[in-house]
Amino acid sequence: MAYSQATVHPISLGFVKIYLIKGQKAILVDTGLKGSGKRILKALSKFNINPKAISLIILTHNHTDHTGAIKELKVLTGAKIAIHQAEANSLKNGQSSPVMPLTLVGKVFAKFFGQSVIEGVPADILIRDELDLRPFGVEGKVLHTPGHTEGSVSVLLDDGSIIVGDLFSIKTGSKGFKTSLPIIAASLPLTKKTLEKLASLNPSVIYTSHGDAGPKDAITEVIGKIKV
Repeated sequence: MAYSQATVHPISLGFVKIYLIKGQKAILVDTGLKGSGKRILKALSKFNINPKAISLIILTHNHTDHTGAIKELKVLTGAKIAIHQAEANSLKNGQSSPVMPLTLVGKVFAKFFGQSVIEGVPADILIRDELDLRPFGVEGKVLHTPGHTEGSVSVLLDDGSIIVGDLFSIKTGSKGFKTSLPIIAASLPLTKKTLEKLASLNPSVIYTSHGDAGPKDAITEVIGKIKV
């Protein structure tokens, strides 16, 4: 089968972004907070995407700002749900994956994520190391990129663009870009190791969930901020 070049489209849901990937078929990356379904459907319509054309929903990790609307989106799209195997049980049980605070603000968020509950949903596909996206109509793959959580994943397309979830964030402006580490994470040493792995892949564009898109140099900058 000949595949068309996949394109990445951010969908802003306030403080978090999810992503639509359009290839031969369409894939959603994350679902936002509970109740985001209508906003997502409206965004899909702008891209002329029928909800039933979504072949897969990839969850970068199991926190409620990424998985809150998963049950709603499962019903609306009928798409299969993919998550790393390390976080499948917590998704099924409706509990957020554990993290540690890295800042004072992170302490508040860590408490929130520790108490937050969503309607549990079983995943259809459990990711281990990689997941080939060609059977779902997109030239690319999902990679296990732990650090923010044990089972965090990123989506790497064949054109070199990558969606990294909450691994780190990028803010762009007239003077260039600025990177930030997350305020909560499972392991900073593991985050650094993962970022070094991603840097070796030489990505063309990096998309973050709580920020903007940036160049490959953003990875080098954020690695320099990790003191472990």
